[in-house]
Amino acid sequence: MEATIHLPESLVGRLGDLAKEENISVDALVGRLVSEHLSRRRHPPAERKTVIFPLLSREEAPVILPLTGTEIDEMFSSEDFRP
Repeated sequence: MEATIHLPESLVGRLGDLAKEENISVDALVGRLVSEHLSRRRHPPAERKTVIFPLLSREEAPVILPLTGTEIDEMFSSEDFRP
């Protein structure tokens, strides 16, 4: 399909420079740019979410008691942790 597009001279110049830099025709460059743009619109990037730390307040967080290496070894050697 052929189409005529009207672009400002400054944009045409930038397209020409970029096409020359990439060693392709302006037609091929415009086709690629339009294709990439349409592809991105079809598959928008995942919505970003902001996470604020800490996730739990000091009041909500469970109490974590310190354990020695020996205590940890004993826990993992118990029957509850064996496959």
